[in-house]
Amino acid sequence: MLRRFDAFLREVPSAVGASPSPRYLLAVSGGVDSMVMASLFASSSLKPYFAVAHCNFRLRGAESDGDEALVSDWCEANGVRLYVRGFDTLEYSRSRGVSVEMAARELRYSWFAEICSEDSYSAAAVAHNANDNAETLILNLLRGAGPKGLSGMKAVGEIPLEGCSVPLVRPLLSFSRSEIEQYASENGIAFREDSTNSQTRFKRNKIRNKIFPLFAEINPSFLSVFSREMEHFSEVDSVTDSYFEAVRPGICLPVGKGEVLKADIEALKKDPNWKYVLFRLLEPYGFTADTLSALQRSLADPLGFGGRYFSSPSFTAVLSPSALTVLPCDAVVRDDTPVTVVEGPGDYSFGDVSFRVSVRPWLMGESPVRPRGTLLFDSKAFTFPFKVRPWADGDWMVPLGMKGRRKLSDIFSDEKKGIIEKGKAGVIAHSGSRADAILGERIDDSMKVTPSTVSVVEIKII
Repeated sequence: MLRRFDAFLREVPSAVGASPSPRYLLAVSGGVDSMVMASLFASSSLKPYFAVAHCNFRLRGAESDGDEALVSDWCEANGVRLYVRGFDTLEYSRSRGVSVEMAARELRYSWFAEICSEDSYSAAAVAHNANDNAETLILNLLRGAGPKGLSGMKAVGEIPLEGCSVPLVRPLLSFSRSEIEQYASENGIAFREDSTNSQTRFKRNKIRNKIFPLFAEINPSFLSVFSREMEHFSEVDSVTDSYFEAVRPGICLPVGKGEVLKADIEALKKDPNWKYVLFRLLEPYGFTADTLSALQRSLADPLGFGGRYFSSPSFTAVLSPSALTVLPCDAVVRDDTPVTVVEGPGDYSFGDVSFRVSVRPWLMGESPVRPRGTLLFDSKAFTFPFKVRPWADGDWMVPLGMKGRRKLSDIFSDEKKGIIEKGKAGVIAHSGSRADAILGERIDDSMKVTPSTVSVVEIKII
């Protein structure tokens, strides 16, 4: 085992760009995997420089403190520098709205990245093994993580935090848990057993304790098979990466203000693999597999799909007849935006727009032309009360000076409004889907000032 470990370490310097002598920060929990990893580093013929980082997540009371004590004693006995930090994991979990497992993951990796940056470590090292990798494969399959998820963990990669470029190595990834436990037994390596490992309330533990024993009955070499297949999936992923990068420029459009992605629907659907391309386009924005399937069904709908919304925790995808646009959730004004009811003259607001409503006599010979942002209505045609509301599919008007009706969505498209502008547009209406006006922009022809007009209602953006 030590020879295979050393062979891996010989490949690391060039992989992490730290030749010839990388400095490693080992994540050591006190469990058998991480204690064996620390022992292998200490016994390696390459004599690598390393330090140890231990996270006390304070989730198991005295057990957690016992883990810290074991790691501390080992580092003192072996003359290894030790970093220790305690975390209020439960509070972090509650405040961020994430699971305890995810909270612990974010806390430890953020801390490892901080240490590596501040104290010039070439890479962090974690003790994931072949069993862990197989468990990750099953979890990724269950949640629909796509080809990248089927590739499993990489022996050399980066700390999995957005925007982080600190190298992460997994020296034990080719070793099974049984090999690691046997090495610990043969070399008298002390470790502590996490009592929660036997509990099945966690998904990973269910796979480990219930599913894998069944796999072993079917095929005792299932771990080796999984490892081989993950390598193949990784190669396939590399091919699909190249394909996606080649077709992406022909599908993506320039984004507008506040938008993070805009894709040409026609160009997307011409691609024979458009569903995969769509998956890759939306992958960074947290859309679930179910949401992605619903979006695909909408795009395949021969009756059209304009105006449909699809949400992830942080982003909204909006379909128009010509484009798919993704933007932060807080940038989209939806149909549930409060409606402003105008009972009479005064100052009002709709969304982030303030406007003033007034009534005054219409002067003989006065020009009805007004600067943008000011609308004039014949008070006989335009009466109180009225509403200012978000626009909706099906809204229409007869624009001033025209005879035929037009959908507001077509008017917005003609004016090349982005999704954010459309979402914030205010429709002035009394009832139904006919718009009397678009706030601050244009009125319906039936509301115009005529030679018989006596008084006008003026709505002015302020």
